[in-house]
Order: sequence, then C-alpha cells, then structure tokens
Amino acid sequence: MHLLHAVALGDLRDDVLPFDPVRAFAGAERVGPSDEAAVLRVLFEDEDPDPDSVADVADAVAVRWAADAYRAAERHAPSFLTWLEAAEPAVASRAAALLAWFPAVPGLATALAGVGFSRCTARASANLALAFLPGPPNSGELAALTACLASTDEAVQVTAAVALARRQTTALPDEALTVLVHADDAEVAGALPGWDRSLRGHVALALRQLGL
Repeated sequence: MHLLHAVALGDLRDDVLPFDPVRAFAGAERVGPSDEAAVLRVLFEDEDPDPDSVADVADAVAVRWAADAYRAAERHAPSFLTWLEAAEPAVASRAAALLAWFPAVPGLATALAGVGFSRCTARASANLALAFLPGPPNSGELAALTACLASTDEAVQVTAAVALARRQTTALPDEALTVLVHADDAEVAGALPGWDRSLRGHVALALRQLGL
C-alpha cells in the first residue's frame, strides 16, 4: 500500500483533497515526446549532463509523468475496493485513504459506507474518505455517518462528524457539531493510517468549513 501510494500520488498530501487532476496536471498537456526524450537523455544517458538544456521543460515533463502514474492507478482503482475488507486494519485504512483520490470509482460511496462499524480503524478512515467525495451524501452514506456519531470509538465518532460537516454544511445534525466542538476543545489526538493530516487537523478543517 505504501508503494502503490508512492507510485500513484508521489508526494501529494491529503491537504489538497478533494483532488482535481485536470487542474493539477494541466502543465502536462504541453509536453511532447521530444521533450520527454531530452529529459531522459540528461537524466540517464549523457556522460556530462547539462541540466540547463532542459530547464524550460523539465518541470512540465515531471508533471506529465505524475499525470501518467495517476491515470494508470485510476484505471485499476476499482480493484482497490476489495482491500476495504482486509483483515489487517492498517491495510483497510490505507485503502480508504487511497480511494479518496479517485472519487469517480463506481460504487465507491456504497463501499465506504458499508465498512463494518466494529472495524474502528477502517470505519474511521472510510468516514474521512467519504468527507472528500463530491456533492451531498446519499441516503446510505448519511445513515452510516449518522450512526457513527453514536460510536464509543473517538476516531469513528469524530471522522463521521467531519464528513457530515464537509458534505452537509447547511443541514448538519446538532450531534455532529457537538462532537466537533468537543474534539476541538479536547484537542483530539492521533492520525489514521494512510492520512497525512491528524484528526485534530481534520476537525479544524471541518470547523473552518462551517465558518467557526
């Protein structure tokens, strides 16, 4: 999972979610085969390489390679759904975190909403992934997130409130706001496998989304 994340996303961090690949990779469109060949030659073939000779296209070529890697992973992303049911909590959590970058995967929302409530780490990560999907939550997502607000696991409870705050800003349940305010006051700690931002960071982001 670490390797797949590194190949598909490079050094992108989850503070840029929700991710817009069209905007992120816009610079790749001006790169042609000759540009890539020139950069490859400087990097791997020339005995006395002259980086300045490709300085005007090197960054764009790097963006092109990042776009190619992302698109390759995107084509296989539907198969990542099976890892949400992995027995190892960290694998399932990282799968949910990775899928947040590919919101167009068919059945993604349903799969994330269906992660078992007894699998706390995976459930909390799935909640965060749901937070970054576009549009308001459907009935299945809403039911799962609302149920999570009553969880005795802090991470499950907090991440559900975060997701509801991001996806249902104008109709946020009072229970979700209470959870967020309490988590902020208590400076909730920790992070979930696969996510860069801490739980406290996600809470702060959700409160900012609400204008608080």
